[in-house]
Amino acid sequence: MPVHFIPSSHRFKKQVCHGVQIILTDRPALDCAVLGIEILSALYQLYPKDLEIDKTLPLVGARWVLQGIKDGKDPHSILRSWQGSLEQFGMLRSKYLLYKN
Repeated sequence: MPVHFIPSSHRFKKQVCHGVQIILTDRPALDCAVLGIEILSALYQLYPKDLEIDKTLPLVGARWVLQGIKDGKDPHSILRSWQGSLEQFGMLRSKYLLYKN
């Protein structure tokens, strides 16, 4: 949903800001990483000169993901590229879980 607000602190203090509010109705269905990459990619396509994408590195966690977005790669191809590593981590992690589903 569109939202308008005035931050009380930080860079845009006391300025009207426009954004979106995401209302989550099914938490188990949401993949936060997918949503984040999709939003970041869309913002970069719309505002490549204004979006300070390199400042999102602490949120994204990998410089190569940001480079993929800068290069105009499809967000789904970026996401697919880490699936193998994610599956390997999941298998390694499962050995150390005390409680399993």
